Amino acid sequence: MDTLCWQRLGIEPTQDLDVIRQAYRQKVPQFHPETDPDGFKQLREAYDTACKLAKNPVSSGDEEDAHTESRASPSTTENAASDNADPQAEELVAAFEQLLSNPNERFVPLYWERYIQLLNQQAFDVIDRLRWPLLQRLMRESCISIHCVRALADRLRWQQRQGELSGDGVEDVRNFLDSLGYEDLFDFSLLSHLSLPAQLETIFYFQQANGTYWNRPAFMLATLLHNPTAIYWPDSPALMQKLARWHSHASVPNAILRDYCLRQIDTTPDNTEWLTLSASLCSLTGEDEKAFSLWLMLYQQTHHAQAEQWLIDWCKQHQPNALPLLIQSFNYTPAPDLTGLALDDPRQRFFISQHNTQMLIRWGEALKLPLSPMAESYARWKLGKQDLQDIYQHLLLHSGDAIQDRLYWHASMLTVGNERLLQDILAQPLPDEPLYALILQGLQFQATQRLSWLDTSGAIHAFTEWLYSPSEDALPSAFTNQKSFAWLQAQTWLRQWRPLSLNQLNKLYSSGIHTEEIDPINDCLVELSARYQRDASLVPQGVDKPQELSAKAELRQAILIALMMTDPISCLGLPRQSVLPELALTHPAHSLSQLFRKAECRDGDAVRPLKKQLDLTDPLHYHCWMHFPVAIEEYLNSGEVYSEFAASHFYLTDEHWQAELAKSPIIYQIFFHAFYILVGEEEQAEQHREWLASLPVETQQEEDIRVAFIEESDELEKSLKQLSDDKRVTLIGQLIQNCAKNPEYLFDNSDQRFLTEHLSYPHEDITLRLIAKVLLQCTDRRERQFSMPQVRKSYWWQFWRTNTRISRLGFLMQSGLGSYFLYRASDWIGSPPPYVEGLLLVLIVLNLLSAARRRYNDIGSNTPWVMSFFTLLIPLFLLLPLLTPSLNRWNKFGPPPHGKKTETDTTPA
Repeated sequence: MDTLCWQRLGIEPTQDLDVIRQAYRQKVPQFHPETDPDGFKQLREAYDTACKLAKNPVSSGDEEDAHTESRASPSTTENAASDNADPQAEELVAAFEQLLSNPNERFVPLYWERYIQLLNQQAFDVIDRLRWPLLQRLMRESCISIHCVRALADRLRWQQRQGELSGDGVEDVRNFLDSLGYEDLFDFSLLSHLSLPAQLETIFYFQQANGTYWNRPAFMLATLLHNPTAIYWPDSPALMQKLARWHSHASVPNAILRDYCLRQIDTTPDNTEWLTLSASLCSLTGEDEKAFSLWLMLYQQTHHAQAEQWLIDWCKQHQPNALPLLIQSFNYTPAPDLTGLALDDPRQRFFISQHNTQMLIRWGEALKLPLSPMAESYARWKLGKQDLQDIYQHLLLHSGDAIQDRLYWHASMLTVGNERLLQDILAQPLPDEPLYALILQGLQFQATQRLSWLDTSGAIHAFTEWLYSPSEDALPSAFTNQKSFAWLQAQTWLRQWRPLSLNQLNKLYSSGIHTEEIDPINDCLVELSARYQRDASLVPQGVDKPQELSAKAELRQAILIALMMTDPISCLGLPRQSVLPELALTHPAHSLSQLFRKAECRDGDAVRPLKKQLDLTDPLHYHCWMHFPVAIEEYLNSGEVYSEFAASHFYLTDEHWQAELAKSPIIYQIFFHAFYILVGEEEQAEQHREWLASLPVETQQEEDIRVAFIEESDELEKSLKQLSDDKRVTLIGQLIQNCAKNPEYLFDNSDQRFLTEHLSYPHEDITLRLIAKVLLQCTDRRERQFSMPQVRKSYWWQFWRTNTRISRLGFLMQSGLGSYFLYRASDWIGSPPPYVEGLLLVLIVLNLLSAARRRYNDIGSNTPWVMSFFTLLIPLFLLLPLLTPSLNRWNKFGPPPHGKKTETDTTPA
């Protein structure tokens, strides 16, 4: 029989139980219990034998001997039973066999109770002889009812009398008795109307499915449930619930189970498991609308993890643009109460949950989908891959007419919103669409948490008390350690938008708080105020704040100011520019905001028309212009008045500029970077120093020039001449060095004409033209600085005003006519004593010295007193102030004589 079992199963001998089960499953349809009960019984016996051989393998050579020996040498207990057999025991054994073989009685507890009553009528020695044989008979039987066997086990006290056993089979007995602690999958008596083979097959199928459910991967259970088979489903609620679990776990759709679960919900609507199974089976059978409502109900009741994941998967498929919002709304992490906690209490660290690892993973998965710009920016911002400025662009341009825009606004306010903006989230009514209502509920929960934190945090109260105080006290010591729990809370508070006055912002900066720790809008406002000496904050001193201004409108105004100053293109090209907020008339940026609100798009270009309307004499207009993209040719040909540092800004921020200048000769690139290293601000100079160090110089002369510029060496002119005979190279190098050495240095007329000619020539090298442009801009800026103070008009006869300028005619008048009058004064006086004549001679010399000094002031000499003394000592030098033309610019000694100035604009003619 042992070898025949493999033939009946159609497989080779094996110890793999999965292979045996699979072979059995394939053979079962050929021997149906109803049509071929004998064949089914033989197949079942072959399966049981194969399983036993797999668990207790024996060698092939000894197989038959072992089988014969096992039949000829039964266990000790069986031998004892045979030896002591009597008619009473045999009758009881036969009754037990009848009980097991009768399908109408096998699984009915009543018949087992009758058998137990029969045992109760026997003597104790008969019971003792039957106790263990009956147990071993049950151990050989498959698909028994634990409920029925447990009653017999209690009567025969198998569990209590295990100590009587010995030998190899004791462990099997113990395992069998332990298994009686479980429950039947369902009431097996419901199968009493079936034949025995059908009963065994039904129970075996369900036991196999249950074992696979608990001990195997879901795909193996799905394989079993998908196999075509004819199995009777008894009317058992317990079994139906298990079937629903199995199909849900294995993702196998079943409409019968779906309908059954839905009926159970109607009778027990608060049962979480029936709700979970109904939702799962509805989704598996394609009832998405019903499944959505069930999963939504389940999540709202219990925050069930499976419901959460299903809603996310559904949103990916049907509403991907709302997915980042849904992920944010699922953050239900509780926050502790901070009331009364000390500032150094560790619980101060966890004041509010921003996100967790699971949320970060989900946002990363969301970015793989085709999202709208707002949804993509929000997810990237939450992942730390994008700045807050990009979110501000969307918040400014979408005024919140659509429900999704409003939800993105509220979701962003959880991070950057103040108390009023968080209250707006709570005041938002729930939308009719279930998904958006679910999202808003999650956002409102988090807004409530955040408001509670702001209200109960002692760290926030201490920090705001210091900030809003009019005193100039130093930052409290609890916040000086930037790793302390109190400081972490203050930092989060600072990164929220709040309209702070300029004094409060200055107080923050003066206390040593870095710019990256402050809300970027306030950081922008205080930078503008400091750079241009104008109060750009939204709460300027002496101006009443409009009472009707909502928190949202206030923030949108602040966003507009920040974007106009840092990314003006993002505020243009809108379907309606009027969606931009309007600033108060008293705000310095009001005129600029009006230009943006009225900006027009011409031929697809909204930037160029607006740039033409900017007044670059207005500091805020100029700051805005600096953040527009500007082509090099546009910069060179522009006639607007602006700083030479604009070219550095464009070069450092625009890759096109960098690529264009990289095409020029290395010496011109060295000149460009050297100018800003020597003249620029510290941070700007450091950036150009890095660029200069990275230039691929090819010769030692170029390297010497680079070093000479950085070290301001006197060997620069020599190095330039060794590099090239081109006088342009030498002259431009000297001009750059002169500008760096003397902050009051101005080019003379010939240098100015030289630079203007090169700037105006369109075929000249682009970098050389740019250098000429910035040098002229540098001179223009210095000239404007000289022209700012009020200077009284200077006349030629005011010889005592040696720090003024006179023209060549003035020099002739003062030196010639003045000296003549002093010389003739001795004749007018008569015969003056010698000391008077000596005094008049000294006055003549001083007058000549004053005239020469004033004339050299006009020429732009760097050493006017030295040149004046040389002119008196060497009369030939008198030709120098007479022949040299006046400097056609303002300088530190005043404007050109007679108010005349030739054209010195840096715009090419």
